[in-house]
Amino acid sequence: MDLARLFIIECCRFAFHNSVGDNGAVDSLEWACVVSLDGRAVHWGIYCQKDGAAMTLPSLSSLMAEPPDNSSFVAWRRGNGITYQQFLSDVGGVAKAYSSCRAAAVVCQDSYNLIVGFYGLLYAGARIVLPPRNQPAVIESLQENFDVLIDDGMIELASGGAFSFSLQPLDPTLRVIDFCTSGTTGLPKLVTKSLEMFDGELAIIDQILRKEQHGGKVLATVPHQHVYGFTFKILWALATGRAFATETYALWESLLPELTADSIIVSSPAHLDRLGGLEPLSPDQQAQLILSAGAPLSLEASLAAQSIFGIRPIEIFGSTETGAIATRSLRSGEEPWSLLPSLSMRCDNDGRMSIYIPFISQDWIETSDLIEPMDGHFHHLGRADRIAKIEGKRIGLLNIEEALQQLSFVKKAAVVVMNDPICIAAAVVLSDEGQAALEEVGNFRLGRQLRKDIRQAIDPEGLPRLWRFIDAFPNQSMGKRRDADIMALFCEDS
Repeated sequence: MDLARLFIIECCRFAFHNSVGDNGAVDSLEWACVVSLDGRAVHWGIYCQKDGAAMTLPSLSSLMAEPPDNSSFVAWRRGNGITYQQFLSDVGGVAKAYSSCRAAAVVCQDSYNLIVGFYGLLYAGARIVLPPRNQPAVIESLQENFDVLIDDGMIELASGGAFSFSLQPLDPTLRVIDFCTSGTTGLPKLVTKSLEMFDGELAIIDQILRKEQHGGKVLATVPHQHVYGFTFKILWALATGRAFATETYALWESLLPELTADSIIVSSPAHLDRLGGLEPLSPDQQAQLILSAGAPLSLEASLAAQSIFGIRPIEIFGSTETGAIATRSLRSGEEPWSLLPSLSMRCDNDGRMSIYIPFISQDWIETSDLIEPMDGHFHHLGRADRIAKIEGKRIGLLNIEEALQQLSFVKKAAVVVMNDPICIAAAVVLSDEGQAALEEVGNFRLGRQLRKDIRQAIDPEGLPRLWRFIDAFPNQSMGKRRDADIMALFCEDS
């Protein structure tokens, strides 16, 4: 390990451990900057200076052993509250029913059933796999990682009843929780986490959002199978004494009647981009907080949310591997991301970001994100895995998308690299003006016109040769776009 890397790691360790009180709470924030000894890379980190009252979140590992008032609610299902007393009983029932289980994949659609299964399996000593989707192909691809597949019916059958052991604190360091991620490629990969990792993330994110009152219902439009929904809809709710709705709301029309002034909405661009036609809500329905993650939120969607809910969404930047690492709230569309407390970042000569997260690893975590660092904040410039080499030329796929989206005919664009032959392919959602042009001149001539229109901004090797004009992108449930899904659009006719 070079001296520069060792220096920044030790500084980060010192900053983190000296920012945390005896009770594990993080206090107020201050920036630290370290320049590496070779002078090439700048490392930014946030540390905390203890100068005020700290807020303490309970550890997820001791939540069952030291529960709050048994009469307080964990969740709401169809208007009925589920108490902690019921929660403890249900967790114990699942732990007893699956005491011989080695590893289980949990595919519950009901969020309460999911967390009951989660804790019940932890107390049974089992490993937990959370598949991203309950589809046969997805389950089959993961089947070597579990021996039992558990759904809502199985949880409800095992829940409740008498159990003969007490729910003592769990070991927070055991890495027995597997999330599935595929990035932009569509290839599944398991990311293993521990309760300790979630504890660290929740303590830090709660410092950013601590101005928001605790209590209130958490409503989500995003699935709990992904780490963002699981963390912010369920775990953060449990740790902060909020009750979550067991349902995942696919439509705003279903969610809005449940809103109160102290509600929190956990959402994504896939849903916040679809607020058109909704009227501004009365003050007693305007939620206290809206979170968004999964993909960048457009300024248009942020302003629409402010008009309807009275507040701008707070965006969460991160990944399955890192958890949340930064936040921002759009006002002009140019706002940088702000790194979370106690985390540090650096970038190499190519602008690729690495993150140091003390509660995840003592090593730097290298990402594929390209950034422009600026005084503890950063602008996200795209992903390194979206740089393609065409005919010996490095081509930025994001640059092509941005050039297309500057055109009046184009509402949204996504480009991918196709093989056999190697070329750029563009999938385009047209504006009303572009749709009229398509009807007038047809696919071939419109594609040729768009190529011509971006010639001044894009090298010849990067000009798309294949085109698909579509109504909407095949997004995942959180608005995240996968290259594999875009490429499939060009294989449909082959």
